[in-house]
Amino acid sequence: EYLRAKAKLDAWKKRLDNNDLKLVKLMEDEAGKLGFEIEDFKENKRVLTENYRRRKKRGASKKAVKDLVERSQTVTIRRISLEQLASFLSRLESRREPVKVTQLNISTQSSDRQVLREVRMTVATYRNEEVEN
Repeated sequence: EYLRAKAKLDAWKKRLDNNDLKLVKLMEDEAGKLGFEIEDFKENKRVLTENYRRRKKRGASKKAVKDLVERSQTVTIRRISLEQLASFLSRLESRREPVKVTQLNISTQSSDRQVLREVRMTVATYRNEEVEN
């Protein structure tokens, strides 16, 4: 039981260490395959662990430290069908790399609820990145 859990944890660490996914390229490629364009991108980076800060406080060695980092893109898509959006979300989240839609806001047209007037979403990927002390 322990060895199985450890193997699973090690596999996740390896995926985070080796994740070099480019969110903008991924989303543009998937949107193109589904026949729509993404209008704008806004990048954000957030450090989720504080290994670097903890080591700095303790005065630890000047060795590089890895922190878990979330890199996200907030995008706007206009005039997309509900079916296109569902396929897009499915393609993003079913990848081997850790990709998640963390926020989703949808405005529909009053005349046709199957056509979405505007979709704003935040898509994130996660990786371990080295932080120098």
